[in-house]
Amino acid sequence: MRGEPEERTGVVTQVEKKVGRALDAIRDEAVRELKTFIRETSRKLVLTYTGPYSSPARYASLVLSSLTAVNSGWMHPQDLMYYTAPYDEGREAGVVIFASDAGLNTLAMLIEQLVWTGHKIMIATQHELPDVISFRVPENAVIINLNTDDWLLTTHVLIARAIAGLDESKGIRLERLGREASNVRPIIKDLLEEYTDTLNHVREFVRTQTVVTASPTMWGPAEAIALSNYTRTGRYLVEPEAVPQVSVFTGKVLIISTDVEEYSLKQIKSLSLTTSVKVQEVRLHTDPLTAPIYGIILVRALECMR
Repeated sequence: MRGEPEERTGVVTQVEKKVGRALDAIRDEAVRELKTFIRETSRKLVLTYTGPYSSPARYASLVLSSLTAVNSGWMHPQDLMYYTAPYDEGREAGVVIFASDAGLNTLAMLIEQLVWTGHKIMIATQHELPDVISFRVPENAVIINLNTDDWLLTTHVLIARAIAGLDESKGIRLERLGREASNVRPIIKDLLEEYTDTLNHVREFVRTQTVVTASPTMWGPAEAIALSNYTRTGRYLVEPEAVPQVSVFTGKVLIISTDVEEYSLKQIKSLSLTTSVKVQEVRLHTDPLTAPIYGIILVRALECMR
């Protein structure tokens, strides 16, 4: 990071502590329970969420569709509640709900709908559910309480580790996913050093109102930076297709992607050539399925920088 060596060392130390707490929240039992649920409901699996963070459900769906034969997809909770769950009698999907603290009201409604329509459910919660919600959960449901203050990093690593353990005859990418997700701590210092310049550019760029968008795999880091409270300036999380219309109000767009997905956001990058909109790109040079974990760690570093 820019500044004196002592400051850079301090940032690395703070990030290592933050990441360590998030990783410590992931018990081996939780990994096994998620892996078992996915394996047992692989005929049809829906990933959904409650609260502001859709990226855990999106990420789980992408990893499953890329590396396994599991029939899965992610859905907005309202779509699942009102348009799918009431009408899929006889072909009910298993449902994994990633429930952050801010989504408890939606979670209560979603549980009632899924129980009423006969769906098998697993709930990954950020903290212990209050009694007013837990009494609605049927006895045959699976609940994983992650007890974490870093919801995005904890869920992404949990998902990667669980899915990597699904297939006994692992392919190269599945093996690498499991290996990297289980060995995050040792790479933190090198990761922050490699992206020092990028972090400094982003820190300056988001000092004023900015639209934030991302490629599909990098939606977690986009949520992390757009919804972080480390700065009071407005950051607006926008789906890529809506960026050209919304960006005229801020004049700035931050793109988060990977090398493999470079051309998926070509239209947005061209805004700097065809309009007065400024575009800053953060591109990670690694496998798209492990990149979001590293991207979230980089956002934690931004939060620690002065």
